[in-house]
Amino acid sequence: MNAYFVMLWGLLKGGLLAFTILIILDFVFGIIVSLVKKLFKWEYLMHYVYTDVLPVFGWVGVVVLTTIPTENLPEGALPIASGAVYVTVFLSILASLLGSFSELGILTKPLNKIGIGNNGSGTPPVQ
Repeated sequence: MNAYFVMLWGLLKGGLLAFTILIILDFVFGIIVSLVKKLFKWEYLMHYVYTDVLPVFGWVGVVVLTTIPTENLPEGALPIASGAVYVTVFLSILASLLGSFSELGILTKPLNKIGIGNNGSGTPPVQ
């Protein structure tokens, strides 16, 4: 059983490190944006749990499922699903972080070209 957890940690370690760094950066810059714009509310802190932390648990769940031997699934199907979930969660957290940069005026023009930021409409981006 110990070998299973060592193998599972090997699968999760790199992704969890990347997610941890992104979540911390998104949290810090999100707080900075809300304080600069004087829009800070304590309820917004739960936003990070919903949009950053919970999707990571979803990815971990899919990775755990990929380690269970399955005879009825096509070979390699679950690892592909794990990669797809990882990329989706990674990009959503990255988009949130880049949205904070755009709100602070950092990289505004390039981010607006790819659809991140307020695009000059005066309304915050939908997350």
